[in-house]
Amino acid sequence: MPPSFTLSSRNIQIALVMVLCLLLSFLYTAAWGVARHHPYSIEYEGHVLWACQALAKGANIYSLTALTHEPYSVVIYNPFYFALGAFLQKLTGGTYEPLRLLSMASALVSFLAFWRLLSLSRVSDLSKIITLAAFAASLPVLHWSTVARVDILGLALSIIALERFSKSYLNETESINKTESIGETKSSQETDSKTSQTITKLSAAAAFILAYFAKQQYLVVFASCLLFALWKGKRKLALQYLGLFAVPTALVSLYLQNISGGYFQHLTYASGLDWQWETLANFLLPFLFDAKTIVALTILIYPLLRKNSDSALTEEPLSDKPHVTEPISADPQSPEPISDEQQSTETISTKPHSPEPISDKQQSTAVLTTLPIILFGLSTLVLLYTMGLKGAYHNHLLCAVLALLWAVALRLDKTPNLMRTVYIAAAIYSLIPLLVFSYNLSKRIGYRADTAEAVELLKKLPKDAYILSEDPTLPLLAERQPVIVDATTFLNMRGKHPESFERIKAGIKERRYAAIIINLRDAKYSMEYIWPEELVASIKAHYQIAGATGGNGMVQKIYLPANSR
Repeated sequence: MPPSFTLSSRNIQIALVMVLCLLLSFLYTAAWGVARHHPYSIEYEGHVLWACQALAKGANIYSLTALTHEPYSVVIYNPFYFALGAFLQKLTGGTYEPLRLLSMASALVSFLAFWRLLSLSRVSDLSKIITLAAFAASLPVLHWSTVARVDILGLALSIIALERFSKSYLNETESINKTESIGETKSSQETDSKTSQTITKLSAAAAFILAYFAKQQYLVVFASCLLFALWKGKRKLALQYLGLFAVPTALVSLYLQNISGGYFQHLTYASGLDWQWETLANFLLPFLFDAKTIVALTILIYPLLRKNSDSALTEEPLSDKPHVTEPISADPQSPEPISDEQQSTETISTKPHSPEPISDKQQSTAVLTTLPIILFGLSTLVLLYTMGLKGAYHNHLLCAVLALLWAVALRLDKTPNLMRTVYIAAAIYSLIPLLVFSYNLSKRIGYRADTAEAVELLKKLPKDAYILSEDPTLPLLAERQPVIVDATTFLNMRGKHPESFERIKAGIKERRYAAIIINLRDAKYSMEYIWPEELVASIKAHYQIAGATGGNGMVQKIYLPANSR
């Protein structure tokens, strides 16, 4: 028979997936290629370069005095990424390339870990490929895998933790089922199994801890697993994981506070940022109205929309209690009578001491269904706050995207073929924002000449010169001291530390800074994109424009003290 090419056919789905994967390969290759070879910041990543370089030199990046005095270096993230980055900086020098390669490698690890998680969930190969392609086709994944930021490393470790936790949960459930159904006694095989389960739990706990110390936001992944275990009645398992996570995390945190003197103060510094509906809507609405998101949510609620649907009943998560086969009722319309042997088998199967064991596929797909739903709900609640803070971005969507696509993957094999085809087509359509991002990224190449001239200009300043800048990259490349390392966070905090804000105002009036670098939006239009209008007015009154550059991936203006040229 000739192959079928209707919209609901498997051949069409395979063809669409191939197109999607080819487009993704092109986009990732192009974006990562530009990022690897661009020597300057292509996004808001200068504070990460500063922290890695400072840590490589043995400096205290969590200094308490730095929050209220120059260089005003606030570091709101945990140190794991910075520690890895510092090691790479020592090996390769103070450039962005190793840090961005770390993000890219983390993205590849997240893809592999997600594949293992889907395999553990007994998802078919085609559904796994569709899910991974949809995951890679999400703008936050491409965006944050391209830049030197902490987000993708934390995400990769979180997916590893989810896979290890899910495996330990399924192993424990399977062990209980076997014990109750067969009545096994302790043996060397059981001892080996317990050893393996212990190793799995320890590896899961280690991944949870490292994910948290990459970025605090990934605590939501551990919390979701804990809630899932409690929901399933696994209190002992929940307590085990709580102890394995909480004790080491608390000890390491106390140690960091002790040696730095300001670790907790840095991590909580952003708690005073303004919350804005505009910021939340700017990134949440494009996600909600994305074609892929709409189809994914439709797939999740599809069983509930169908009337008299058997799948709406059979896809409920299975209980952890051993499965009991219901006795087959004597149907007078049955075409075949039930034999004595069948009747005997069915009668035995109804006894509570001889339950029918759960198959691997049932156990993996049905029992785990609740976990991604809990993760999606909890991560959504968190991002409704964090993504509304002034200066936030769509990196806060990463956990929600992962959870949503995982939940869809667990239902994809039971979804009507036409809807699966629409899902793949929606993922292809969702590549448009990725194309825009890649195009904007390529425009950074045009800033190189101006930026190189700006670095040479800064090198002419005195060695001990302070440079007030929203991006510490250029002062670092010029081997000068940047002032305000994380400008977005710090300048939004003038209500919490008004005395520091007043010192900066005074420094501008007294022309204490050898140079000031601010973005064009604030310099030309006073939009308060980063810099408050009163500071911009003071800069224009006491400094004069001396050049342009492309820090933070945008046009910036360099100011030198008036009458200094």
